[in-house]
Amino acid sequence: MVRRRASDAAVLLLALLVTGCCCGNKYQTVLEVIDEAQPPAPLQPPVPPVDEHTRLVMKHVYLRQADTFFLDVRHLLGEMVPTGSGGVVVFGDAKSYEVRVQEAEVALSAESLTGLLNNHVFAYDGAPLEKMRVSMTRDGKLKQEGVMHWAHLRKKGFDVPFTITADVQPTREGLLRIHPVKVEVCDVNGKPLMDLLHIKLEKLLDLSGARGVRVDGNDLILDPGKALPPPRIIGRLKSVRIVGDQLVQEIGPAADAKTIAAPPPPPDREAANYMHLYGGTVRFGRLFMVGTNLQIADAHPQDPFEFYLTYYDNQLAAGYSRSHLDDSLTTYMPDFWMVGKTLEPSERIAVSP
Repeated sequence: MVRRRASDAAVLLLALLVTGCCCGNKYQTVLEVIDEAQPPAPLQPPVPPVDEHTRLVMKHVYLRQADTFFLDVRHLLGEMVPTGSGGVVVFGDAKSYEVRVQEAEVALSAESLTGLLNNHVFAYDGAPLEKMRVSMTRDGKLKQEGVMHWAHLRKKGFDVPFTITADVQPTREGLLRIHPVKVEVCDVNGKPLMDLLHIKLEKLLDLSGARGVRVDGNDLILDPGKALPPPRIIGRLKSVRIVGDQLVQEIGPAADAKTIAAPPPPPDREAANYMHLYGGTVRFGRLFMVGTNLQIADAHPQDPFEFYLTYYDNQLAAGYSRSHLDDSLTTYMPDFWMVGKTLEPSERIAVSP
């Protein structure tokens, strides 16, 4: 009797084994063997520092600062330094911080330069230069056309059309020098006559109200950090060149600036066009990010990322965000031109894959 029961048990066990093998993975039993000698889990990535300035990396960003012009940021490494007493960067308030550059390459197109001069640098009552139009010549010079109001003749309504063709070069102080090689007044080359009579532009132009530009003899000296709207960009112009219709500038740190180390790679390393904020405390609307590790990436990376700080809420609402295991965050936004200044309720242009 005992042998029979043992035999039945053996047959039953064999049947169970055969059934498990023949019925596929659906009914397989998996046994996990725990090895107490397993190596320890990898260490977590370092926590972004809280008690230092927020480091900033930008790659392939069209930083729009007004409706009529934007700064083409090819790459930038710097830090965001709060300007207020609270010591916090308010992301949506361009006046709450300044960007101190370690290294950067930026460009302004002829169209953006035109918008910058007309709508910001010389946008004040009594400006001596109006109706400016900038273009680039084939031999790599900057051409400026417009209307000049001579200070002592302005009350009589005497407007003089002019064209200035100039070389561009950095000054020893790291500013941009625009040196005229040809000055046409009423379509007549007046540069030889000005040289003969020792007439300088600084005697004809009162630029005391202009933003970030002054006259030195016949040269215009432009301070890019002061000529552009906030946030103020602090750095030293190392080189400048004209490529096609763009004024390309290489910027390094200011003379008294400390070295800024590059942050770790951004959360989404495959993103081509982005801004990466790392460390420090940054306020976004009503939220604070302490030990910031935020990447703002282009949801449509086929071309550079057009970002308009004044209306970034619209871009944010039209995009999506992704949290990572190290508590970092990547926000994907569409280009500003896809969103515009108004966004319909519940409208989304960038959809999470």
